[in-house]
Amino acid sequence: MSLKKNEFVIACEHCAYGTDDGADGFVVTVPLRDERSGLKGIARLKCAVSPRRHKVHLQQWLDDELQPIRPPADVEKRLLRVLWHVGEKRVCGNRHLCPSEVVRAVERQNQC
Repeated sequence: MSLKKNEFVIACEHCAYGTDDGADGFVVTVPLRDERSGLKGIARLKCAVSPRRHKVHLQQWLDDELQPIRPPADVEKRLLRVLWHVGEKRVCGNRHLCPSEVVRAVERQNQC
């Protein structure tokens, strides 16, 4: 199931667990599309998870040709709001949206 917010679509069902950064969090890759601008590609997100809070940061966004996407300021601002929402609402690790490996990573981080 995809997450749709502020005209962005995050294809959570295709999220792939990347690397574990220990107590600092972990990295995932996930398809990301902005319906308004038409920009789309694979986003690498850093998920910092603790019992007190979740934060999600964009590390990189690549197009289909693996070239970095540098969104205009208005797109970047909307994307930052979407990622804030993902963290604030603890979407990352949600059993109904995320692959089991990501759910387990969030559970591990919440124990730290």
